[in-house]
Amino acid sequence: HIKVASALGKSVDELLGYATEAQDQANVDQAPDSKGLIPLISWVQAGNWNGAHDPLHPGEAERWLECPATHSERTYALRVRGDSMTAPHGNARTYPEGCIIYVDPLRKSPVNGQRIIAKLEGSDEVTFKVFKQEDGRIWLQPINPMHQPITDQFKVLGTVIGKWEDE
Repeated sequence: HIKVASALGKSVDELLGYATEAQDQANVDQAPDSKGLIPLISWVQAGNWNGAHDPLHPGEAERWLECPATHSERTYALRVRGDSMTAPHGNARTYPEGCIIYVDPLRKSPVNGQRIIAKLEGSDEVTFKVFKQEDGRIWLQPINPMHQPITDQFKVLGTVIGKWEDE
């Protein structure tokens, strides 16, 4: 437990879910971290992600990664599936299959144009799309024009805060 706690920048008590004396007396939440390892998880896990309430243990994540962006302690990473978020031209941000995206689940109020992870209502399907809001309507827009927008009801699971792509 000591090695895992050290790698995560936490005490063993924090890792095991015990509050420390300082946490018991604090009346404010900890500021977002800019460093620390985050889990690369499956899309199924993302649909059920509860962050700090259900901490992952080594072996429950595909691997643990550094996150280059400022993020909350509940941030996780996903490996992009499919080509719906791959731009057809080189002048737009693109997310090809296999690249890794970093998702902060505490950021659930996206603005028009932000990339999000959403769960479709009445379904277990979790998807990565561009959040669109215009004239009182909201929908999920793929970057690749070969895919159709999603106008079904959805729940925002988090906002994408970064990407990693192997060269």
